[in-house]
Amino acid sequence: MLNDKLFPRDNPWAEEVGGVGMKTPHLQIRGLVYETHGRGGRTHLLDGISLEARGGEVLAVLATNESEGSCLLDALANRHARWGGRLRGDFIFNGNHTSPAKVAARSAYVQQDVNFCPDMSVRQTLLLHSFFRSSGDVTRVREVKARINGLINDLGLEQVCHTRVKDLTLSERRRLNVACHLLLETDVVLLDQPTRGMDIFDTFFLVEYLRQWACRGRIVILTIQPPTYEIFTMISRVALISTGRLMYFGRRREMLPYFAFIEYPCPAYKNPSDYYLDLVTLDDLSAEARLESSQRVEMLAETFRRRQEALSDPGPPLPLPPKVRKENLCLQLLGLWM
Repeated sequence: MLNDKLFPRDNPWAEEVGGVGMKTPHLQIRGLVYETHGRGGRTHLLDGISLEARGGEVLAVLATNESEGSCLLDALANRHARWGGRLRGDFIFNGNHTSPAKVAARSAYVQQDVNFCPDMSVRQTLLLHSFFRSSGDVTRVREVKARINGLINDLGLEQVCHTRVKDLTLSERRRLNVACHLLLETDVVLLDQPTRGMDIFDTFFLVEYLRQWACRGRIVILTIQPPTYEIFTMISRVALISTGRLMYFGRRREMLPYFAFIEYPCPAYKNPSDYYLDLVTLDDLSAEARLESSQRVEMLAETFRRRQEALSDPGPPLPLPPKVRKENLCLQLLGLWM
């Protein structure tokens, strides 16, 4: 699916430290808290979140409340101000203690809502997005055009490359949105519900493509609704969040053994992602159900807090990846005028 010539397997900015498998890029967040203030007092959208991901991994965030997953990605993309609260926590990128702004400057953020020009074609949209960040170098322009062609083919958009955006299906628009951000070739790609509204086949296709993209030495972090078991197996790490707290974080293959060990095994023939997200969801059907589910969630949160393994040693500070080229304001105005 992924074109090896246009998107080589070896990321030029990825390194292996000391030959011991400490690969970069390596992103950690430690003790992340996001506090909002309202009429009811302080609310923690995120409460003590600690997780990490390395190049080559897909980290899936499964949250009982969609705003929790979106808030986590907004924090990584330095767009948390829209939630109107206060952010605390440590961000460590390639061994460097850094800020959300520096992480965001080196990441691509694929948000749910995007405003494409409805009368432009798929190819024109991709060309315009690349044009806004163009350096003007002729050789670079040729490379970008080749990558655009590669993304169109790889993401199954070749049949609609001359179709106007307003005539695309939901799945095609979502894949176009992903393609626009993958053009940036960043080490970290953040995606908020990229498969929302897609059928199972298109979801499988896109997640598998993102897995292959990560295999080139990049980090992919996405929020997602509970996927099928087949799609679940494509994921490297899972962060399961409820009431702003981690119910589980770790490798996907260790998730079922962990819950079995604490006496919550997944029943046979059940989809693990569905089952465990239901397990940590507050039940509002009745007062009794609410009480029982809240007690269970509190117990699971406390159990994981006590059992969570420490994040890996970030190692010595290494160079950060290059920043994403900022959009050229003059070119944006020219594009709007045209």
